Amino acid sequence: GTTSLKNAAAAPATVAVSKDKSKTKTTASYNAKKDVATGKAKVSGKKFGLTGTGKVKFTLMKGKKTVKSMKAKINKKGVATAAFKKVKAKGTYTIAASFKGDGGLKGSSGKDSFKVK
Repeated sequence: GTTSLKNAAAAPATVAVSKDKSKTKTTASYNAKKDVATGKAKVSGKKFGLTGTGKVKFTLMKGKKTVKSMKAKINKKGVATAAFKKVKAKGTYTIAASFKGDGGLKGSSGKDSFKVK
């Protein structure tokens, strides 16, 4: 036979959502003919390999001085790209990429450097 449940209440289910740590693999490149420095950041989860969503803030620095900052949207592959134009002064530059985090990933950052000769 069948058993009917009278006055049965659904028990609330508790689901713990833990965000995965992220990594932001950053590469910097420089095109001397166009005076353009390009920063590329791939955001992914360390444990589950989720791709990041949202935006990455790129900061171009010469030494400890900030030259320019911009934000770039992360594409479906988890990659954001920023192009800094009119980079002409000789020296060593660093492009830092900072990801604040999203629904499934914690924030992370990375950096890479290049030289203008």
